Amino acid sequence: LNLAGIESVLVRAGGIDKGGRFELRHGSPKGKLLASVKVKPTGEGEFLELPTKLKNAKNLTDVCVVAKTKGVLGLNWIEFKE
Repeated sequence: LNLAGIESVLVRAGGIDKGGRFELRHGSPKGKLLASVKVKPTGEGEFLELPTKLKNAKNLTDVCVVAKTKGVLGLNWIEFKE
């Protein structure tokens, strides 16, 4: 994914029973943190659009999405924005 000029992301996500967060990381699950999005419980099949700034983004990279939760998170889509 070419992240040159990308400044933020919009994540459509929700938590069925508990909240948590999605992390976008550079190259691997332990790579440099690009963005972190806090997800609140929304109920089954419900999603919110959650904006956040992108950090450490440079040119071409593999982006790894990591879910951190003690419940169930749903991820509908991620939009990368200039």
